[in-house]
Amino acid sequence: MKVQELFEGPYHIDSDFRPHIKMDNYPSLEGLNRECEFLGTLTKETAEFNMWLSKGKHYAQVTTEGIDDIGQVRQLSVVKLTFQKPSGIPVKNELHAHTVYTHEAYRARFLAGALYVLLARYGYTVVSDFEQWNGGKALWKKMAKESETRNYVIRIWDDSQEDWFRDNSGNVLKYNAANLDDESIWQDIAKNAQPTTLMALSAA
Repeated sequence: MKVQELFEGPYHIDSDFRPHIKMDNYPSLEGLNRECEFLGTLTKETAEFNMWLSKGKHYAQVTTEGIDDIGQVRQLSVVKLTFQKPSGIPVKNELHAHTVYTHEAYRARFLAGALYVLLARYGYTVVSDFEQWNGGKALWKKMAKESETRNYVIRIWDDSQEDWFRDNSGNVLKYNAANLDDESIWQDIAKNAQPTTLMALSAA
């Protein structure tokens, strides 16, 4: 199916996270269809991006047509989102993120955010890792700013209290990037602070 534009662009987020991931991977469509569930195609700036979730739910990725090292037309992997064991918080169909990496040539298009939201539209709850680098924080804040108009919600789990962040009336708070200070959500990794919060994105 065709996926409606999920985000306007461009966005570029500088991050202090430097994963040891080589992104010049060119899987074949046959291999992707064998190993993954096809989620849809997103068209951005005249390019088409295919979105996939592995059948074992170990990773999700975004691919686009590219030419490999020997001149063959294949799919270039431009976003790779890996998952870890469930966090244990009370959500349905959890996909607990571990790492997300976007190919340097495609970082202005906000494809990782589109992948997160598409997974939510398929009924999954995408949960962040406890530790968030600058790029991860910016990603979640950008998604939160657009949550109301894009019809999804982001809630925040406080592991130290074993409960969701709540408003003054006791209702679970829907994070919109403006109703909480960064310091109340994220700890400074550089200062070895113990992280205690998880972001949870799901369909509204």
